[in-house]
Amino acid sequence: FVAVSVPAFLAAGAVVGRAEFRRVSAFSSALSAGVALLLFAVLLMPWLGERWSNDASIASPPSRVISLAKNARSVDPLLIEPLWWQADVQTDPGKAVALFQEAVDQQPKNAQTWLAAGLYAASLPCPRLAYFYLERFTELDPKARPSQGADAYREALRQVNTGKPRC
Repeated sequence: FVAVSVPAFLAAGAVVGRAEFRRVSAFSSALSAGVALLLFAVLLMPWLGERWSNDASIASPPSRVISLAKNARSVDPLLIEPLWWQADVQTDPGKAVALFQEAVDQQPKNAQTWLAAGLYAASLPCPRLAYFYLERFTELDPKARPSQGADAYREALRQVNTGKPRC
């Protein structure tokens, strides 16, 4: 109750107990407007980036997905999901792996980035790369359910241990 009412009473006291009106300079008005605009933009950009990222996750033509993902990253460069959406629609596996690697480099302690990269690499005929990503995922999230990547990790390890995969 106190946390909600104190700001209201503080504002009411400031209005009631105000000194006589004095003229505000143009510079301070412009400065206040600039600060308000900056604050608005700082609050708007993460919301807009998240919205574009969500739109990219359900967009259908690959060109639209890539456009929305790039827009999301331009306003909020900390988002990694747009990199995933871009990688999912890539026709060149090398570019897709590079996008997953960028996500891993950006957030190396996030187990989900390693999982996404590992599952994509597991879908390629490259079990060594899948093993590399999924091993780090299991280190970061040792209590993950088997269906969340631990089974894919074991399968990649089994394939790597056969000695046949070259990738």
